[in-house]
Amino acid sequence: MDGEKKTGSGNEPQDMDQDQGHHIGSRITSTLVSDLNKVLSDVVSMSKTMERLGARVEYLEGELPKFLIKQHPPSDIPKNLIEPQLLIRPFSEHFDLRSFRCWLKGVEEAFNYCFVPEDEQVDVVSCKFLPDGEASKWWKRIQDISMQVDKKSPINWPKMKRLLMAKFLFPYC
Repeated sequence: MDGEKKTGSGNEPQDMDQDQGHHIGSRITSTLVSDLNKVLSDVVSMSKTMERLGARVEYLEGELPKFLIKQHPPSDIPKNLIEPQLLIRPFSEHFDLRSFRCWLKGVEEAFNYCFVPEDEQVDVVSCKFLPDGEASKWWKRIQDISMQVDKKSPINWPKMKRLLMAKFLFPYC
């Protein structure tokens, strides 16, 4: 056995496994560090983006009042104290197209200005009909028919507007 050449410590496979394990461990550590650095970089980038978005939102909120449409003139009288009926002209049964459009515009503006709820709009308009006039009698008949046909769906302002046009603006159509 003297002539035999010894190579290694006799634990060569274990030494190789330890070297490979150390090498694999350092690769995993390196990959984890790289991944963490990428995540950190992404978080920093997102943080900067959020800061820019926050600044943009603040800017837009500051600029917004410039673009809001002022629909109504300023008034010292609270809107809920003004009755919309006071702002709407009486309904004339003899309209031309121009005066009818002007009357409709006045009705719509009164609704907007006084914040008239949709379920009250028809009543507000119908009170502008002359009590013994053709429009008042016609509207009573329309309501009676509507209630017989469909009690659950009363006529709303857009429908009433179309009916008024058909009856009084274009009566022969």
